Amino acid sequence: MTKNSTKKIPRLRFKGFEGEWEEKTFGDIFNLITDYVANGSFKSIRDNVKKYDTCNYAYMIRIADFNNNFKGPFIYTDVDGYNYLSKSKLNPNDLIMSNVGYVGKTFKVPQLDKPMTLAPNSILLRSSNYDIDFMYHLMNVDIIQYKIKINSSTGAQEKINKTDFKNISLFIPSYKEQKNISRLLLKLDNIINLQFKKVEQLKKLKRGYLQKMFPQKGESVPILRFDGFSSEWKEKTFGDIFNLITDYVANGSFKSIRDNVKKYDTCNYAYMIRIADFNNNFKGPFIYTDVDGYNYLSKSKLNPNDLIMSNVGYVGKTFKVPQLDKPMTLAPNSILLRSSNYDIDFMYHLMNVDIIQYKIKINSSTGAQEKINKTDFKNISLFIPSYKEQKNISRLLLKLDNIINHQDNKLLSLKALKNAYLQKLFC
Repeated sequence: MTKNSTKKIPRLRFKGFEGEWEEKTFGDIFNLITDYVANGSFKSIRDNVKKYDTCNYAYMIRIADFNNNFKGPFIYTDVDGYNYLSKSKLNPNDLIMSNVGYVGKTFKVPQLDKPMTLAPNSILLRSSNYDIDFMYHLMNVDIIQYKIKINSSTGAQEKINKTDFKNISLFIPSYKEQKNISRLLLKLDNIINLQFKKVEQLKKLKRGYLQKMFPQKGESVPILRFDGFSSEWKEKTFGDIFNLITDYVANGSFKSIRDNVKKYDTCNYAYMIRIADFNNNFKGPFIYTDVDGYNYLSKSKLNPNDLIMSNVGYVGKTFKVPQLDKPMTLAPNSILLRSSNYDIDFMYHLMNVDIIQYKIKINSSTGAQEKINKTDFKNISLFIPSYKEQKNISRLLLKLDNIINHQDNKLLSLKALKNAYLQKLFC
């Protein structure tokens, strides 16, 4: 490959290709640009197209189906509805672009087991003279996404109409160069998909161990055990197990904390750790407090490997505190759990087993948001093995976690590599 910096030439090209790419519009490239309402008004479609949430003749494909990897639930229509929607029938490898909400996001239609037709809020794109795999990748390049967005209208929801979309200009190489680029990116996609499946299989394996290595409902021993362990697990409460169960308001009333603890959205002495920080893998943005605020929150200072459980919203979801580069203290809406007599890695995995999550949820109160208080949490009972068996279980699961994290990092690296190619192979 060779590098270029000219505006109408990409920075990276396969050898043997030179000269500027040709300027075209989406209207030139796609010989079919259509949508759901090309079949008639919403009223006429409503009168003639029945929708079903149980299996029927054809799928009505939505952007949501791509976002959840076609795992369902689906929307269906019958044979009459499918035939009425004749102007937006789908073929495998057609492109579908969101034209409402996440405007510009483009997907390639898979091969499914039934006929397919388009649902609302997206546009069907089909081309007979350009390589469709090249166009699929090009549609998702940053510069093209930007051009689509600046041609969209804003309001309650961002939208783009077909006419404005057709008039957007872009640069296109020869068909032969299109094929070379798409072949490379499809190879990368296949490698990424294989790596994704590997990660999913490892996660499934771990879920299987979690269900079999901990007692299920009505049982006091698990299905699967290490050799040398046979005695029944002992019944305990969370209050027995965790010698520290505390939260943000253990430091005082919300008013007193407000008066004594300053919060900052720019770097300061200590992190105030939220459930949101775990959910975004500690990529930020963070909330900070100064040294006085940190010392005022003395009852909820955090150490690496402490457990934090959400007690508002996603009640019961439990995380292990990582090692960060600053002191840490707890933010609202979660509970700090610490144990000196039980293996904390074992407890981390046990907290996220289905039966324990269920017990936490049935002891929660419902309202505007699901909640659990510390007293109700402390009184929940569960079964615990000897410390030695705890260690055996946690060692196995930690090994699995390390393998999963390693493979997940490989997946992220492959995605970053593809993204780098996308920015350099297109102009």
